[in-house]
Amino acid sequence: MKIQVACAQFQPLLGRTTFNLRAMARWVNRIKSEHFETQLIIFPELSISGYECGNEFTA
Repeated sequence: MKIQVACAQFQPLLGRTTFNLRAMARWVNRIKSEHFETQLIIFPELSISGYECGNEFTA
């Protein structure tokens, strides 16, 4: 069995969950409109909450 996979890369904003989810939704819509056969879309780790490796990382 083969599946069509796409990877989406974008820069999420730290703590901006709604903004990041909307950006991800735009990517999903774009990928599905250009490649309707795609079955799995991969996003970066922590893309919903944003990346943080500074003072706020442990919070």
